[in-house]
Amino acid sequence: MEFSDEKITGLKKFISLIKEQPQLLEVPELSFFKQYLCSLGASIPHSSENESHKESQQEDSELSEDDILIENPDIPLISPSENDVPIQIPEESSETDYEKIAELKHQAIEARDSGDLLKALELITEVINLNPNSTINIGIRGQILLELKRPLSALSDGEEAVKRNENSAKGYLIRGKAKMMLGQYIEAYKDIQQAQQIDFNEQEAAKAELLAKKVQYLQIIEGRKRRKEDLKAAKEKERKRKEEEDFRKSMMKVHHIHNEAEYQHFLSMSSSSSNAHPFSFSPSLVVVDFSATWCGPCQQIKPVFESLPAQHPRVLFLHVDVDENRQMEEVQSVSGVPTFRFWKDGKKVDEFSGADERKLRDLIEKYE
Repeated sequence: MEFSDEKITGLKKFISLIKEQPQLLEVPELSFFKQYLCSLGASIPHSSENESHKESQQEDSELSEDDILIENPDIPLISPSENDVPIQIPEESSETDYEKIAELKHQAIEARDSGDLLKALELITEVINLNPNSTINIGIRGQILLELKRPLSALSDGEEAVKRNENSAKGYLIRGKAKMMLGQYIEAYKDIQQAQQIDFNEQEAAKAELLAKKVQYLQIIEGRKRRKEDLKAAKEKERKRKEEEDFRKSMMKVHHIHNEAEYQHFLSMSSSSSNAHPFSFSPSLVVVDFSATWCGPCQQIKPVFESLPAQHPRVLFLHVDVDENRQMEEVQSVSGVPTFRFWKDGKKVDEFSGADERKLRDLIEKYE
């Protein structure tokens, strides 16, 4: 027998699938293959072993997350001071003295390098006021503001730089560092990574490693929180589903009435405007059987009536013993037993007396 390349490829894929999911060998259609493997002395893992393997993988995953949680870097937060406010940038300048601008910029850089950051800030702000179109100068001021621990002011300049030039690595870097000072670690990491993609800086990359660990820690915490919330929501959904299922099953039987209030409660379910029933259960029809224990025809049709709820799940079936409920107004109007009354949308739509199974079924089908 010759094997085509296509058949060989298909066989390889099948074997790979079985290796990844050995529980597939439990599928009845593959019993012949399982028997063949056993005839060769192969050991077939039980499904319980597969589950144990999955559980082990989950435990290993939890352990690796725990290792990361141990590494929760302490990145200091900066509380904005009273003077940490965005510095306005004029739209245009009436003076463009480039020699003066160059001299002021030189003095600003010298002041920064010498550690006089306030003087540097004053000078570079004057430069920006004279030449507000320079994204580079805004970036320089943003860096000075970071060194002065003014994250809100620096954030404003970083955003302005990115707004003017979407490829401004300096703008993204300043904005990212400002966000980091304010505790916005995930957004900060995105900005710093964007800056590195535009213009990679080895020193900044090394500094970002600490932030990366912080972000990883926060993502794990958020992931666990989300999983817990999802699990809680799933459990609540299942609880409500089970409760509704139990309720609907409880409706699929003949309800024996013991008093007027109980009777009115069930009748109200047939009203479309009623809020008396949970889970939006609104029966399409309510059928009431008025009978007595001493009535032969009543006992004759009783098994038929009790079998109807399973056949008509959207119909509500009630039984009223006329002797036990003489005080009920509805019972007082019954002239003979058995009597069957039909209610729809809160109104009585039909009735008849006698143990007529055919008529009972026909009227249910008519009004259901």
